[in-house]
Amino acid sequence: MCAAMVCAFAGCVSPESVKFIKDGTYTGTAQGYNGEIEVSVTYKDNKMTNVEVTKNSEPGVVAYSAMKNIPNYIVENQSTNVDVSTGATVTSKAICEAVASTVTPAGGNIDQWTVDCTGKHKDKEINYTTQAVIVGGGYAGIIAALRLQQLGIETLIVEKEPKVGGSLNYMFNSLQITSGSTKLHKDNVSDEESDAIATDIMNYGNNEGDQSLVNLLVDNIGMVTDWQISDLGMAFEDKYSIGGYSSNAVRYYNTDDSELYELLTKEVKVSGAKIVPNAAVIGINYEDGVATGVTAKQVDGSVVKVKADYVVLASGSYGANQSLLNDTSSLYYGPLGATGDLVTVGKSTENSFSILKQNGTAAFATGFQLSSTNAVDSYNAIQRSLKAGALLINQDGKRFVNEDAPKNMLSNSIAAQTSSYMVLSYDAYRSFKAGLLVNMSEEQRKLVLGTDADSNMDTKYTTDSLQAACEKYGLDYTAVKESIDTYNADVKAKTDIAFTREADTFSSQITDEDEVYIVPMTSYVYETLGGIQCNKALNVVKADGSSVTNIYAIGSVCGNVFGSAMKPGAGSAWAVVTGYLAADSIAAKYGKRIYSSASPSPSASASASADAAEATASAEATAETTN
Repeated sequence: MCAAMVCAFAGCVSPESVKFIKDGTYTGTAQGYNGEIEVSVTYKDNKMTNVEVTKNSEPGVVAYSAMKNIPNYIVENQSTNVDVSTGATVTSKAICEAVASTVTPAGGNIDQWTVDCTGKHKDKEINYTTQAVIVGGGYAGIIAALRLQQLGIETLIVEKEPKVGGSLNYMFNSLQITSGSTKLHKDNVSDEESDAIATDIMNYGNNEGDQSLVNLLVDNIGMVTDWQISDLGMAFEDKYSIGGYSSNAVRYYNTDDSELYELLTKEVKVSGAKIVPNAAVIGINYEDGVATGVTAKQVDGSVVKVKADYVVLASGSYGANQSLLNDTSSLYYGPLGATGDLVTVGKSTENSFSILKQNGTAAFATGFQLSSTNAVDSYNAIQRSLKAGALLINQDGKRFVNEDAPKNMLSNSIAAQTSSYMVLSYDAYRSFKAGLLVNMSEEQRKLVLGTDADSNMDTKYTTDSLQAACEKYGLDYTAVKESIDTYNADVKAKTDIAFTREADTFSSQITDEDEVYIVPMTSYVYETLGGIQCNKALNVVKADGSSVTNIYAIGSVCGNVFGSAMKPGAGSAWAVVTGYLAADSIAAKYGKRIYSSASPSPSASASASADAAEATASAEATAETTN
């Protein structure tokens, strides 16, 4: 063993074993969790003096400590047989294998560089005990935490990112089904209208969704919307947006840029819920077949163990994980942490969850491409640019839509074209750019503002003339110029004859005297449709058809709700309804009274919740017989 060896330097290898190592830097590779890992290893004076991971595609938080620590362990011990990082075993071993692959090319004996030096580095362990643990601090997770804390249930959120918020940071100009809300209109929604909304949702997904879950959504969204307004202080636009529904169903959130994000993240921070950031869940813990909490890995390598009576999976979709997508050519817009970690965890033999494949995606066509895999939404940017002189044209150089239309209508019009482009005056381009930057993460801002000509926005879209810009995208200059001339004539006449754009956004001409910019539009995916199967009680369903009664799945991690397509407003409504109902179900099991200030009275709300609880209890009783 290592302690018994006589070492001439700090490590586990005797000097005789490495005397033939040749000085130099060597490259090694091995297969990691998500692909090939490449390392650079430097040898000098018969020792490894530096090990560096130079290429990898491993999952962020979970693999971070392995990337940082394993190379250090190898250099410290002069051995590739060192302690692995908890939760990143595959990544750790791949780094060791990649380093080991450089020994022979350097003239060394591999047997002498695999001496057992394990047991020297143990991950720090941090323990928590709570009543309910929520995996993921996005929209659904925050809603569940706020409702649980309101009902007196001790709650802890494990969040992979440095702070909670998740998809909230990407929900500008988003819709939610609100039909049935007494706060937004005087009359309660009729059964017929609920049925019509459910039919609209099912037909949009080609009847591939789960009818019982869609019914759960539409039957409860009015009540939950009232709670959002009364208890959380959320606001909605005054008017309904039809959005392809057969009745008044959806409204836009009434927010300016990040207002919704700031409101709810502030609420959850003051709610009393414990938040553990920078921690990715790597396993669900069990005792005698019953879930007892979760294990997570923090960025610094610490292992977090949370003991809890109930586990709520709110980990989002997996749009940022190309290996889980059916169509890897899709651009993704959303939290970069949405990598489907719990989908992967759920596949393990220990969990054996029923995982439903991706049937489709939820997408918009109002995107701005940042890289080969990533985009941001440009709807806000488009709206900001209109007053300064801007219009949309298609592949034929023709204007085809009212540019200030609601987001879903504008997206549908863009999607109907082969390709679409924003034509912007100099001032409009500056407004457009400012609008984009608001919706970008810090990493994305650095990308578009940096010195790389392929990504720097100004470098990429500045051309010598309108004709040069047209040639860049294969557009007919004459047709584009004609569209601009028609637009300018309408601006002069103070009316948009063809598309009736609002006068206050139709007041500035686009002239050749100033710079004219052409920026292509792109489609992007904001949510994948697939993931962990749940039942009407929102409990996770296992591969054998049974369910786990103290593990809930909420929000977009649920894989069997909408089928192959999701109507606007349905995904956000599903997040709030499931977060709310899962919290009520957990509270009911503790004997808590279920009510909110949005209800006429605690007893009336409790009565309404009793019906839902009865249905939940019935489903769970059936599930318990199979566990």
